[in-house]
Amino acid sequence: MDQRQRNSTINATAFGAADALALGTQGAGEKWATGCRFKLFNTKTNIQIAAWNVQTGHHVGQKELIAAEIIKGKISIAALSELRITGSGTLTINPPKIDEVVTLYYSGGDKREAGVGFMVSRLAAQSVVAFQPLSNRLAILTINGPVKLHLFAAYAPTETSTDASKDAFYDQLQTALDSVSKRDVIILTGDLNAHVGVDRIGWEETLRRFGHGNTNDNGLRLTWRNLAGKDSAILNYVLINRRFRSTLGDVRVMRGYDCGSDHYLVRARLRLRLQRAKKQPLPPAKRDWARLRDPAVGRDFRAMLSNRFEALAPLDDVNEEQEQMSAAIIECAELLCPPIRRRTQPWIPDVCLDLVVERKRLKHVNFEEYRRLNREVRQRLKIARETYWDSVATEMEEAASRHEYRRLYQTIRRISGKSKATNDTIKKADGTFANSSGEQL
Repeated sequence: MDQRQRNSTINATAFGAADALALGTQGAGEKWATGCRFKLFNTKTNIQIAAWNVQTGHHVGQKELIAAEIIKGKISIAALSELRITGSGTLTINPPKIDEVVTLYYSGGDKREAGVGFMVSRLAAQSVVAFQPLSNRLAILTINGPVKLHLFAAYAPTETSTDASKDAFYDQLQTALDSVSKRDVIILTGDLNAHVGVDRIGWEETLRRFGHGNTNDNGLRLTWRNLAGKDSAILNYVLINRRFRSTLGDVRVMRGYDCGSDHYLVRARLRLRLQRAKKQPLPPAKRDWARLRDPAVGRDFRAMLSNRFEALAPLDDVNEEQEQMSAAIIECAELLCPPIRRRTQPWIPDVCLDLVVERKRLKHVNFEEYRRLNREVRQRLKIARETYWDSVATEMEEAASRHEYRRLYQTIRRISGKSKATNDTIKKADGTFANSSGEQL
């Protein structure tokens, strides 16, 4: 079948670079990672999503640097292509110098080729109903709400691929689109390796006004640029079912973000008719009570407490007086013991972060120096991680040899993080996935 026949079966509205979003890429595996807690989107809130061909995610420190850029852009969900991570699953990513975490849903093949994933913010991850890695070129992320949101991350074969591989991809895509309810919001995104061209005749309801270049065999919409030259093309798209096309708005290419890729990040805003659950109150922050053991801090604490006790009015009731004194002690201790800030990724040194800033500055100034810095960043990150884990191992060995088991288990908990229960979705007898709790039962 030709390209326009393939796209006509989607029955969607497409937006391109100056007018569009592009989400991620490939996937492989047979699991849905689930665990939805509440509904994130509503009619009053703009949620930012993004698409980015990062070209690789398996190098040491690369995932953390990508996560830092995603958090900087306040993006809730980013679809990533060419992750080149083998297998499928989820990872918790701690970006450097940022007190925040993101969840990476990834899918790849047996080799470090292609690969697709979704990088999801902490809040948005609580709204994820399911992640379905269908193949090495297609994955689905489902978001909870009164109207569910299905994000399709697609990575199409290149123009030079065989017709058989292209047909197989579009057949699988059509099957996946048919598997979700048409009453839900459906967004198809990804690096589709296609040129839209400027011819809109007969496609006014599908293609927006801002095409680029000439249509090729792959293409029915500038998010890619050859850094060594002047070539550029629009390869990334977002398509949404017509019923909900007003949901999608303010789509643009963001050139201020860099992860060592020659693709630009594409960002879009969504405003959905979805309810937002009340936020759960955060637990009180842990404080560094060990500071009170410091002689100088101890003197300040005693002096402060003495002044507070002198200012207390005498009470006849013993219980009330005890509560008053306890409150004074806690207040003085809290003033001298600040909350403990969680260290997210302590092994990434400042020198690497400085090199990342310099690399970004040179991206469009000196390409050869940019490539050299890119290699140096990867080498330094690898060395820094090995040095960090060596120091952690030494710390644990010293604690064990001195029978300091409290310190030993604190270190173990710090590096292992909190365990999370997983809920794998069940396959039905016909081989399709059980999406709802009713189907699972």
